[in-house]
Amino acid sequence: MIAHSQQVVRVDREQNTPPSRKASEVLLRKVMIALDGVDGVVFSDYRKGALTGELVREVDRGGEPEGIFVAVDRSGPISPLPGLHGHHPEQGGGAGRPRGT
Repeated sequence: MIAHSQQVVRVDREQNTPPSRKASEVLLRKVMIALDGVDGVVFSDYRKGALTGELVREVDRGGEPEGIFVAVDRSGPISPLPGLHGHHPEQGGGAGRPRGT
């Protein structure tokens, strides 16, 4: 719906199903490439289903040699991951696991 040349309402159709294996592999490859030169990764998918425990674990393992900080927004369906701490943006503060702890 448009009012005074501005969009005021949007209707979406979403699927809250896990991504296909191929989509997960593509996302993992892109994230692993993006790790070069970063200090940390914060995962959040707003409960849309793209974020899987496998993805988080693989990125955590991949970033460990470089000391990359990894955190997960716990508002999603990811089950607890050993060594990683969750954080919900509305709770304030940061959370995660710095390397070496």
